[in-house]
Amino acid sequence: MTTQFDLTEDQRAIQDMARKFTADAITPHAAHWDEAHHFPRDVVKASAALGFGAIYVSEKSNGIGLGRLEAALIMEAMAYGCATTSSFISIHNMAAWMIDCYGSPEIKAKFLPDLVGMEKIASYCLTEPGVGSDSAGITTTAVKDGDEYVINGEKICGVLMLTAFSQREVVEQARDAGALAFLVKPFQKSDLIPAIEVAMGRFRELRTLTGEIDALGEQLESRKVVERAKGVLMDEVGMSETDSFAFIQRTAMSERTRMRDVADRILDGSLRPGAD
Repeated sequence: MTTQFDLTEDQRAIQDMARKFTADAITPHAAHWDEAHHFPRDVVKASAALGFGAIYVSEKSNGIGLGRLEAALIMEAMAYGCATTSSFISIHNMAAWMIDCYGSPEIKAKFLPDLVGMEKIASYCLTEPGVGSDSAGITTTAVKDGDEYVINGEKICGVLMLTAFSQREVVEQARDAGALAFLVKPFQKSDLIPAIEVAMGRFRELRTLTGEIDALGEQLESRKVVERAKGVLMDEVGMSETDSFAFIQRTAMSERTRMRDVADRILDGSLRPGAD
């Protein structure tokens, strides 16, 4: 019998290196960082010395040119010590990779040296007030005006990768999604540069998530109805909280119906313990 999957020696070495760095530099301090609301910039920069600031940036651009699996091993190891720190570094790598993969030589030369060494930290600015991270619901717009883009919107979040809905004819490949990403140096409009078309493949996931949220809302409402029915039994019949819940549960099971249906009958006065 053979295993279907195993790490190579190099991958294990990368994993061990990330685990050791986490044990030495992250885990002992993570609780204090949380309590003090401290961002460990020195630790983040130290991780760059191991190549963690440019995990899948190409070696040509002074990254370490690893794959997504190696990146996952590194992020998993660091997340054991501090999930927040791991997330910062992961998102930074995503933005740095976009610039390396899609940026012009001039853009790479301008931004990548500081990003590889994590002298500057990149972020992917998707989240918006009132929208969250729903990529299909973002309201920021990008309208082409001559050779430039006018971006109008608000993000919650350096160098930034900023998503916005754009005129559909701007990038043919973005025809279905109408979305672009822009490389933005904060507060300097002259450094606004279209960088990369962003895939919007989450629509199906978002529809599924919406259904799950609706189901959760119904469950919470049902719990509230059951709680109110328990209160009626406790106040009017003198039952204890435990006995009132047990009555609702037993009735639902014997009638093969939902506890909420039983609770509704208690609330409208049509059901009481001992009544025919």
